[in-house]
Amino acid sequence: MNVTIRNRDIWSTRPGQQTPMLAAFDELSRLQVGRLASLKMRRIARVIQQQAEDIESERQRILETFGERDKEGNLLEDEDGPKVKQE
Repeated sequence: MNVTIRNRDIWSTRPGQQTPMLAAFDELSRLQVGRLASLKMRRIARVIQQQAEDIESERQRILETFGERDKEGNLLEDEDGPKVKQE
């Protein structure tokens, strides 16, 4: 079985919020499953968490490079989050 996971499935749109994928795994972890299934789910959750951290790190790098700033050097934000320079 092949599954495609997109960045938006892993990355939370609001910093500090749990990612959609990890929230789903939290719900699954509350179910009673076998030991092997539990171990597999834990391994998958770790991989997803690492991916989320990598994505957030890259997002921060991109914002530092391409984010719009005010005169004091602070990132400008709108209702969708930080503003990025449009070319």
